[in-house]
Amino acid sequence: MYMRTPETDRKPTVLVADKDGEFVNRFKIKLVALQVEVVSFTSGQRLLDEARRLQPKLIILNTALNDLDGLSVIDRIREGKWSDVPVVVILENDSENLQEQAVRKQVLCRMEPPVDLNALRDVVVRVLNMQVEKANGY
Repeated sequence: MYMRTPETDRKPTVLVADKDGEFVNRFKIKLVALQVEVVSFTSGQRLLDEARRLQPKLIILNTALNDLDGLSVIDRIREGKWSDVPVVVILENDSENLQEQAVRKQVLCRMEPPVDLNALRDVVVRVLNMQVEKANGY
């Protein structure tokens, strides 16, 4: 479980973009106990459009989406005013080129399919805890 901050009663928002809706549904179930709002997309463009409005605490995305390459989505996130939002990327393949690109884009964490949902949940907990500690001046 992560630490909550009294600054808001609003649940932290995590955006997840993946072409596999079943993966997203299984991941949402893993996060129910964390009291996190998970908003899912199969489109990178929709994620970008909604990120402005939703102000996520974390973005998780696959490099293979239905419309945009996940790495180009990261570029646009980094150009936006929410460039400091941590990003976890799921690499659709294990090519060294793809891994190097992810590192250059300063992703918080990179994973390869099949993704261990418990490990991904643990990353979410760590990120949220770090953000609460930062907000409290630790």
